[in-house]
Amino acid sequence: MLRESKELRLDTRAGRVALLHWPAQHDGAATVLCLHGWLDNAASFLPLAQHLGGLDLYALDFPGHGHSDHRPAGARYAFTEYLFDVDAVLDALGWERASLLGHSMGGGVACIYAAAAPERVERIVVVDGLGPVSNDEANTARQLRKSLDWLRRSRRPLRRFDSVEDMAKARTDEGFLVISRDAARLICERAARRVADGDGDHFVWRTDPALRWNSPMMLSEAQILNCLARIEAPVLSFHAQPWTATHVRERIAKRQAALDHGHFRDVEGNHHFHMDEAECIAPEIQAFFQGHANDD
Repeated sequence: MLRESKELRLDTRAGRVALLHWPAQHDGAATVLCLHGWLDNAASFLPLAQHLGGLDLYALDFPGHGHSDHRPAGARYAFTEYLFDVDAVLDALGWERASLLGHSMGGGVACIYAAAAPERVERIVVVDGLGPVSNDEANTARQLRKSLDWLRRSRRPLRRFDSVEDMAKARTDEGFLVISRDAARLICERAARRVADGDGDHFVWRTDPALRWNSPMMLSEAQILNCLARIEAPVLSFHAQPWTATHVRERIAKRQAALDHGHFRDVEGNHHFHMDEAECIAPEIQAFFQGHANDD
């Protein structure tokens, strides 16, 4: 039987956000907040949710993604802003502590948030996202220039699609990282907005175009290692094999070594293997969040 989700809307100090909630199948279950990747949304956890009935799952649409509000005009989508979003959502939900499940960018947010607010994080599972993308200090001026250049560009009209299937095809054919059509379709169904005008019905992205802005400042590798070393919660980290374009084996090895309580698994698949291979990794994720894994 399909595990149905409930749509939630929360007014937080960071703005109005949307979540999907899959209630646990029994009382006393661990509560987990799921954090998706860049340009994805809460629907990226739909496949995993079907195999995690022992957990009380909440999947957030980050601002600018899915059904959450966009940030106000002139506001930016710097990586560190997502830390404040998570903190605001936990407060709005009334949770003093929570476990976090993050994919890609969401995994980076989970790790850095756990370093900044260790008292609020019980356990962490990251899927292809052990910390955010870093930048070398030698590239600081270049990164600042890229950010300014992006803001000066003229904005193109929203791209139109005849169907959600066409959007999924664009995501698979034009995306930076490999994603299956089935996974892309789930994400696009939540990211699509139907528009009716003089040209008939069509679909456009709900996603805020400003998300493609180049952040002016990025954490260095030394800063990320400093944060990882200060995570107090146990961490279970999965990485796709072969290594994706965003990960360097030697860099990930240093990040793993920085954790005091880390558990690491390699999984055959693409960057969205948590969607395509959900049934393979779900049992270990559920056991870890239920506290059955060895934390030593």
